[in-house]
Amino acid sequence: MELLAKAAWRLCNNSHQMCAQALKGRYFPDTPVLHAKKKKNSTWAWQSIYSVMHFIRTHSFWVLGNGKNILTWKDNWIQEKESPPITIAYFEVAVNYHTVSDLIDADTRSLKHNIIYQLFSERCTPNIIHENTIYLHRQNNMEANKKWEF
Repeated sequence: MELLAKAAWRLCNNSHQMCAQALKGRYFPDTPVLHAKKKKNSTWAWQSIYSVMHFIRTHSFWVLGNGKNILTWKDNWIQEKESPPITIAYFEVAVNYHTVSDLIDADTRSLKHNIIYQLFSERCTPNIIHENTIYLHRQNNMEANKKWEF
């Protein structure tokens, strides 16, 4: 299982490699690897890697960076949360914030607090604002990436 997890981890973090691009083209062309679905008639290699993706999603976390690679409603990007956030806003409002970068003011390099308070519960907002503000000021131009929680 360790070798499969390592292969899955490399797919998440080295999307520029030829192997990752080939798998993406065949199995998940329109979605990030963490949200790929198991397809019928897929190769043994992809089925094996796919089998450990839940482990990768569970035991890793996002470093925000610019937030462009993080899906607001599908990715687990808030520290101390085991699942993606749930909005308290109307669907029509929430759908406008597809990636976490939509929650970041590009001019000030800070989170849009008013939007966050509209979209997330009172229990969730302190974790979003407190934990992520530190990273934004240091790493705003860096791409978001996954890290192990260990």
